[in-house]
Amino acid sequence: MINSRLGLDLDLATVAAASDCEDDATLLFSESPSRFLVEVRPEDSDSFGALMDGIDVGLIGFVVDEPVLRIDGVDGEEIMRLLSETLKEAWQGVTTAAKG
Repeated sequence: MINSRLGLDLDLATVAAASDCEDDATLLFSESPSRFLVEVRPEDSDSFGALMDGIDVGLIGFVVDEPVLRIDGVDGEEIMRLLSETLKEAWQGVTTAAKG
């Protein structure tokens, strides 16, 4: 996402642990040895579901054509909307103030 023209549209309310967690930051940044994020093409979703039969999985979002990371919190309200370019600059250690 950072080095492409694509973005992500995520919904924290659909994360399996969301019913046990009311804090968006905890849900976003807590670490677990059993939590993985997997990108699956829509046409492969049935095959992926069959492979994961018996394993607790959930759909938390979609890749979108707009270069934006957008996240809805556990309450359904948008909590983040950042341009991919902004994320790339943060990742590279560049800030808007430093560029000016």
